[in-house]
Amino acid sequence: MNGLPTTEAADELAQEDLSDVGILQLAGVLAPVVLFAEDPDLIRHGVAVITCHPL
Repeated sequence: MNGLPTTEAADELAQEDLSDVGILQLAGVLAPVVLFAEDPDLIRHGVAVITCHPL
């Protein structure tokens, strides 16, 4: 991957979408943090929140 330590959430997401793993690894290093994102994979795994809802 990229040299960052892995997390349980990153390992789970790697099975679905490798492109999102790096952000979870970074969040693991910086934790506790809140990720604001619209990426459905990150939201589904409970590691990101939607920042706004379309009208």
